[in-house]
Amino acid sequence: MRTLYIIGVLLCITFFSCKKKTDDPSAVTNQYGDAYLSASSGWQRVATVKNSSKYSMRAYDLQIDGSNARVLYSEGFTANGADIQTYYKAQYALGSNTEAAITKLPDDYTLYIQNNSQLDYQNIMPQFQPGTFNTEYLCFYHYYSSAPFVNLNDNNLKQVTTDQVNSPTQTFKNLPNGDILGGDVANTRACVAEYYTRSNNSWKAYYANAYDGSAAYTHTPFILADGTLLSFRLYYKTGKAYLAIADFTNANYPASGFANRVVEEHTEFAPNIPDLNSIFFNPTNVVAYTTEANSVTIVMQHKDILGQTSTLSAYKWTEGATTIQKLYSGVSISNELVTMLLRRNEIGCTIDGTLYAILSTGTGFHLSLTNSGGEKSYGAASNNNGGNYVLTLNRLRYYNGSYYAVLAPTQGGTSPDAQHMDIVKLTP
Repeated sequence: MRTLYIIGVLLCITFFSCKKKTDDPSAVTNQYGDAYLSASSGWQRVATVKNSSKYSMRAYDLQIDGSNARVLYSEGFTANGADIQTYYKAQYALGSNTEAAITKLPDDYTLYIQNNSQLDYQNIMPQFQPGTFNTEYLCFYHYYSSAPFVNLNDNNLKQVTTDQVNSPTQTFKNLPNGDILGGDVANTRACVAEYYTRSNNSWKAYYANAYDGSAAYTHTPFILADGTLLSFRLYYKTGKAYLAIADFTNANYPASGFANRVVEEHTEFAPNIPDLNSIFFNPTNVVAYTTEANSVTIVMQHKDILGQTSTLSAYKWTEGATTIQKLYSGVSISNELVTMLLRRNEIGCTIDGTLYAILSTGTGFHLSLTNSGGEKSYGAASNNNGGNYVLTLNRLRYYNGSYYAVLAPTQGGTSPDAQHMDIVKLTP
């Protein structure tokens, strides 16, 4: 009888314990192993990174190199106006069943970023060195300085400063070999290119002016596979608009800083008022570019005279060609994409001219692809995970026909123990 009584008590405990879990509205419904997005959204989870602190997670860089997915991120919170973050990096072998390997970055790294994050820098970029699991923190100053470039490496914690000329409008691009290329129009006459060679830790700056009465409106430097540094630029002269591909000569006045390879008149970008070189009447700018072997593709945004509508155009040039190929022009885009184009480090393009970006729509997000067929949406999904978390989807990367991004929770949510970060993939 005693044995039966004990069994009965155990059954009752089990019954009421199970019933409590079933009825408890605060019970965990989103487990660590669950994907944030349903596969029906089009996004496929390819890696998961655990959260060690139960705080929000924030991604800074994502690398996909074919066999590994790497993400540089932080966990933290905001308190009394201070942004408290701890930095980590994680690596996952795609296709494996193991968990992502997580490495906490040194406290010196964290403190340095927090102490300098509010200063007046041009760009602040925690990132991976291309093709490696090594991280670095890059700062580019707004103003001319003898030491505008700072590199804090997570392995040796050394700050590296090098001399360069810096313009406040520049956008810097990481090259596959780890070098860095930046450039923009410094004023309506000169175009700047700055090239950092990692192998010898040196910068070389170009400040090019045609000295022929032309006014440059937009320009971007690019490097082909053979190492050739060139400029793609749109400029105005005597009321006409021209696209050009040119070498930088670094010549001094009165010699031109450009040696043109191709120059074409493009009436679609001509000023609305004859003989007026003002940049304010044709606000056109480069928003993305990519190179492949000896070819370059550039995507430009063009606004009407009142700045009320925006369109995209894409051009491709291959070394040795005497013309610039127009891939498409005058493609209308949404206001959400126009806003994203202000964040050039968050968008990109493929060699066929397709511009890609993640667009936020308030309660959701989607992948936006724009080319000659227009702007199209893929992978639309809610950003609140059914009410469990508020999510961000960013660090979009294109690799081998697919698009990868990072899903990160911006707050603890209803299931902090299950909180994590997903790396997701979409193939249109």
